[in-house]
Amino acid sequence: MVSVIEEDGVSQILLPEDLVERILSYLPMDSLSRFRTVSTQWNSLIFSTPFLKLWTACTEAHKNTPWTLI
Repeated sequence: MVSVIEEDGVSQILLPEDLVERILSYLPMDSLSRFRTVSTQWNSLIFSTPFLKLWTACTEAHKNTPWTLI
């Protein structure tokens, strides 16, 4: 479930961790290296063993997938 938090007039949308993990698993490692500075939570997630296994599996699965831009 998506949560919205408003603090000091600024709204933040919080996505479920499993959704964030799934989205990040499709990114190349150089992007992940930059995104780990977003928060300590993302840093911990990106360097966790389960995430690295998921990222490796996604990378291998998409290596031979042709991309079509419509």
